[in-house]
Amino acid sequence: MKFLIIISILITMAGLIVLENNLVYAESPIIIHTEKKEFLMGEDVVIRGSAVFVDDKAVGIGLPRNLNVAVEVYDSKNKLITSKIASLKNDDTFTIKIETGDGSSISKNDKYTLVGYYGIATRQLLNSDNVAKYDIYVGATVANSSPTSSPTSSPTSSPTSSPTSSPTDTPMNWTAIVGLLIVGIVITATVIRKLGLLGGDSLPKGFTREDKSNFDNHTRSYSSSPTSRSYVNKKKHSSSNMSKWAKSYKNTMKETFPQAKTYGSPRSRNEIDETDLRNHFSRFDGFEMETIVGKLFEKKGYSIKVTQKTQDYGIDVWATKGSIEKIGIQVKHTKGNVGFEDIAKTMGVADEASKVMVISVKSGFTPNSLTFQKQKSYRLELWDVNQFASEIRKNMQNGIFKIN
Repeated sequence: MKFLIIISILITMAGLIVLENNLVYAESPIIIHTEKKEFLMGEDVVIRGSAVFVDDKAVGIGLPRNLNVAVEVYDSKNKLITSKIASLKNDDTFTIKIETGDGSSISKNDKYTLVGYYGIATRQLLNSDNVAKYDIYVGATVANSSPTSSPTSSPTSSPTSSPTSSPTDTPMNWTAIVGLLIVGIVITATVIRKLGLLGGDSLPKGFTREDKSNFDNHTRSYSSSPTSRSYVNKKKHSSSNMSKWAKSYKNTMKETFPQAKTYGSPRSRNEIDETDLRNHFSRFDGFEMETIVGKLFEKKGYSIKVTQKTQDYGIDVWATKGSIEKIGIQVKHTKGNVGFEDIAKTMGVADEASKVMVISVKSGFTPNSLTFQKQKSYRLELWDVNQFASEIRKNMQNGIFKIN
């Protein structure tokens, strides 16, 4: 695990370093270089370069495409010797040739600094990241040249600080950088979470924080039961003995309290909370759901009658209000969408009902069912699991829907 931590930290650091380096390069709208650094007097200096754009705007200065580039040449005393202008090619590259030797502007042995501009050459940009600087030597090697200290405004400042000091510089690859950072962050976060470095008890192998939460909930809610009280007293968790009951929890706890298999609701079977709405009432059986539906309509002001478990002829709950409104309710407790045939059957045995409702407490309805409801909307109403949950929420008090 320590090895994974080290690897994740290294990946993240590498991503940050690459990002930082590329951000420096991306500040310059132009790149220049020559095939070599040293030239013989009389040899042409061929300058090649390219402009860098993002969304058709030059990086750093925001100028549009199709402008010229300029290259100025300064000697070691910071004196402007000559300048050249060129147009960009279709691939945003350019080439400029400068002659040396007798009769040319570069006629003495010296160190020269090439300064590239995109759009317009101006001294205001000279010390910014919006120009490219590149040093060459004409008629003398580096060892024989006599560099002269220059002020901070001199273009002869060290080319290593310039994004154009290497002919291999290219615009940053954002996809690779972001991907590297994401991988590092995800690995680091996962390792930290697994080790519990953000606080809380360290969990034993194979034991999740959801398991721990379930156990905590049942410790609070079922301690009144002799069986659960005995279990809790023996297995109550702490950072020192959690591993002793971690394995047995998955079997013993879920056998003692079957409703703990999903979400571990801390409520008794006479209460419904948000956990039950999220897991589609998984701890209640079909007959219990009929009782819950009856209780809902009772809270809405209806007189209700829940039919027997058998011989209900399609109607599970009768809800009446006054002498006119009588609703026959079919409660569907299946995971699949309710089909047209089931709804038609319910309609066929509910002649005495002023309205028929079918409530799917675990899912929804097939397209044919919904089409049929539109045709019979004057007498038929369908509630899927989401609408049913919404109606339960409207009748909660302090987040609890009481059944009895």
